[in-house]
Amino acid sequence: MSPSSGLMYGYAGGINGDLLVNRKNFKDIQKTLTTDQVYLLMFSINPASRLTAIEYYKKHQSEFANTESIDRWIQVVYTEIPKVDTLMGCIGETWESWLLVEFCLRIEE
Repeated sequence: MSPSSGLMYGYAGGINGDLLVNRKNFKDIQKTLTTDQVYLLMFSINPASRLTAIEYYKKHQSEFANTESIDRWIQVVYTEIPKVDTLMGCIGETWESWLLVEFCLRIEE
């Protein structure tokens, strides 16, 4: 997951309502990822990859050790990336990063 995998975080959007590039790429590899690899993605240079990894962690928290340090890191990420671009339908929007992660957590896949 790199900047070329998309810098926009969220679920889907655009004319066809396609999955955002970063989400699609993550979904393609998530079943093969270890918790250590997801943890490393939380430190990615790509903000969308960081937030997607945080979302995965929040959905699978019981699989992770060191949750206290991860939770502290998540707060650092939210401070470093306070706002993020996303698509809602065909409209580009900017959301608070923590709020968009919480929104995406509620989307059934």
